[in-house]
Amino acid sequence: MKFCLSNLAWSKKENIKIIELLNQKKINLLEYAPTLILKNLNSDDEIKNVRKFWEINKIKLYSMQSILFEIKDAYIFGNIKERKKFLIEVKKKIILANKLGTKIIVFGSPKTKKTFGKSKKKLNQIFYNMFKKIASISAKYNIIFCIESNPKFYKTTFLTHTKNALYFVKKINSRNLKINLDLGTVTYNKENLDELLEDNINLIGHAQISSPGLRNLLRYKKQTKHFLRKLNNYGYKKVVSVESLGGRYDNYKKVKKILKLIK
Repeated sequence: MKFCLSNLAWSKKENIKIIELLNQKKINLLEYAPTLILKNLNSDDEIKNVRKFWEINKIKLYSMQSILFEIKDAYIFGNIKERKKFLIEVKKKIILANKLGTKIIVFGSPKTKKTFGKSKKKLNQIFYNMFKKIASISAKYNIIFCIESNPKFYKTTFLTHTKNALYFVKKINSRNLKINLDLGTVTYNKENLDELLEDNINLIGHAQISSPGLRNLLRYKKQTKHFLRKLNNYGYKKVVSVESLGGRYDNYKKVKKILKLIK
């Protein structure tokens, strides 16, 4: 398996210094939030220049995350207008990912899963219909769209466990819709990796090393080692990203320690 690093761990002004570190450690894949690499998400010129910048620095924009950050009134289970906006905004990011040469989109976005008091049956129906459309759009643009479960820690009540995401991926049955297996979710929920991985390895499009709340990842060395060993044992050959939040100071030192953790 290969590794990539999420740019949530540092600020844009630290890019050059981090790029030098990534090149030194021979990590050439980046997971990114679009708002952290682009000022104008609708400018084709800027999109081309940003893609060229990372390519020149020998790094591929591999996976996109935080796709609905700062987007308001976009809800999977909201009213017709809110659902329409949700689908429109997701489609925009799928097209953007395609322009940037990105193959993977990670979708967590717990705030967009607000249930508005709807029944479980209704929620399941809406989610299935929405993500069947998203799978179709993803296929058109050659994107693997990966659903991530968010535990109740994130104040959500829908899709809180990895098995919930697996259920919909199996039901929709599209080559372009997979799950993102997130260590933070597995850790918080105390999920059994053997149960998740046995028979489901082909449904995992992406995996993330993270911690609950994306804080203090370096405290989870034991869980990280166990996570990677299990993925390897079950034949996972794709990419594992490392996701943590940066702070105001010394992000370079923190990233260096994180890279040492996964070595």
